[in-house]
Amino acid sequence: MVNSHLRVSRKGRFNIFPNTRAKIIFYVAISTAYLLVVFILGVTMNSNKYAVDYSAKFISPCLQHLFGTDFMGRDMFWRCIKGLSNSILIGILASIVSSFIALVFGVSCAIIGGKYDKLISYSSSSSYTLACTYKACSCRSTSGSIISICPSSL
Repeated sequence: MVNSHLRVSRKGRFNIFPNTRAKIIFYVAISTAYLLVVFILGVTMNSNKYAVDYSAKFISPCLQHLFGTDFMGRDMFWRCIKGLSNSILIGILASIVSSFIALVFGVSCAIIGGKYDKLISYSSSSSYTLACTYKACSCRSTSGSIISICPSSL
């Protein structure tokens, strides 16, 4: 009896996912678990794991130092984990702060309305246009400048 969840695709490969939704849920769960493990490891890590140890300078990758060590003998694997954890923490805090700011602006525009709503809309669209103009000025080609300016005029 053949398992019903193992299907052969058109290219001859086995497909364990019954549909695209199941595949997306699986990959999102794996990514979330990975980010959670990295965050928890980074937050709870002892600082001795990435401390300076001049006797361990420039060690090639091995089982004890998965990514090797740098010129000061610091373990690069644990430094990467700590850096990723800090980046995740900063991203979470930035999204919380920006959500709070957006909530305050949205509620104030709903309550006050009128000219205040137009002022907020104008300032957000003008800041977007300034960012696109900066991007256009930093392009080295004419086509890149045209492509980056066109979305700001919509």
